[in-house]
Amino acid sequence: MKLFSMVVGPIETNCYVVADGDGNAAVIDPGANGGGIAGRLQEKKLTPKAILLTHGHFDHTGGIRAFKRYYPDVPVIVGANDAPMLADAASSASVRMYGDPEDYKGLSADRTVKEGDEITVGAMTFSVIDTPGHTFGGVCYRCGDLLFSGDTLFLEEVGRTDLAGGNYDTLLESLKKLASLPDEVEVFPGHGSPTNMGHEKKRNMYIRKALSE
Repeated sequence: MKLFSMVVGPIETNCYVVADGDGNAAVIDPGANGGGIAGRLQEKKLTPKAILLTHGHFDHTGGIRAFKRYYPDVPVIVGANDAPMLADAASSASVRMYGDPEDYKGLSADRTVKEGDEITVGAMTFSVIDTPGHTFGGVCYRCGDLLFSGDTLFLEEVGRTDLAGGNYDTLLESLKKLASLPDEVEVFPGHGSPTNMGHEKKRNMYIRKALSE
């Protein structure tokens, strides 16, 4: 398995590309600079098979339209309860957008997923974990010992809950669910540095609070 990331957009969103040995790739949260993301895949001779969205906020979706100019047939996959956000400027917060307004208009999902669903990309399998709280229908994707946590879980922090669909108590329940994962699971968040579940169980005050309730 190959993994690399790009920091894109004004809010410095982490876009991840995960590929198997044959070059089949999943693109996770292409938040901006879709053309640049496509260029990196071409440089590395990777073929995108899916765009996986952890949630529907604009800073995780803003690169989709430009990316699909290069790869128009790559399906967009998002949690079922966040799918309506993609075309809704208010709930996706794209009213705060930067750059071309067309990047955020009329986006839609080709597939929606929920807890327990699996997405096959070449030799890789991504399992869906429902983690609402930052948004109404946020999800995390687990592939082996890798977890792509979007804005649910950061290094010693969590995502904000004051935007549309956010709920602090719901987020704590999602964190409690993630805390059941093994310590060695590596966490790749939507913003900031990677971490692992063992570290977060010890150092993340929000996970500690979730486990104490």
